[in-house]
Amino acid sequence: GSGYNYDYTVDWGDGTGLFPVVSYDDPNSTHTYTDAGIYTIMISGLCETFMVDWSYMYELTTVLQWGNIGLLRFNMYGSQSLTSVPDDTLGAFSLLTDLSSAFSYCSSLSLIPSGLFTYATNVSTFTDIFNSSTSLTSVPVGLFDNCTSATDFTNAFYGCNITTIPSGLFDYNINVTSFVSTFSYCSSLTFLPNGLFDNCMSVTDFTECFYDCNLLTGETSELWTRVPEPTGTDCFSNCTLLSNYPYIPV
Repeated sequence: GSGYNYDYTVDWGDGTGLFPVVSYDDPNSTHTYTDAGIYTIMISGLCETFMVDWSYMYELTTVLQWGNIGLLRFNMYGSQSLTSVPDDTLGAFSLLTDLSSAFSYCSSLSLIPSGLFTYATNVSTFTDIFNSSTSLTSVPVGLFDNCTSATDFTNAFYGCNITTIPSGLFDYNINVTSFVSTFSYCSSLTFLPNGLFDNCMSVTDFTECFYDCNLLTGETSELWTRVPEPTGTDCFSNCTLLSNYPYIPV
């Protein structure tokens, strides 16, 4: 998009050479292939924004390496053929402050690498980060450990098919204020670790956090006894298998 800096070269992977790009609407930022096939595209230099256009949401299948191209804005929303992404080993996400919807509706993405957010130390907003990425069945241990600036996990795993949440997932996210609908409609979720939110004492809103997670069993933490009491409307609505469900405020 406009308003960002660009000074990179792109190799479109078909042997046609390297193409310099110096603006968001540079003609070299688009490419037409002569033959249908699978191509590996490489970007080198400064590219402050990377967004997947809806018209190409079925074209991107794999990210091999994030590199570091100075990203200030990033989104792969709706990349429905994306099957895998790697760890961030070179600080690709180190300058980002917002990862809203970055991997939402990536319905073929089946695995989150544990080091995906190693350098996402400045990101405050993880709203909708994996919303409706329905092939996800697990969350890696320590995924958000380095994300100490995080404040918002609204809808983060909404509608995913995760079965469990790792212990300590949010232990280092002490500045979070919103867990609204974070795990809503995770209908395969069966278990919550003890103390999941114990270190997140700045939270003001748990509305619909586990809405319709109707396979949850065991006894949930009494989030409603916190002082001051956070908003928690329908936090555990329809989670009727919880042993203390009758005592949970609506």
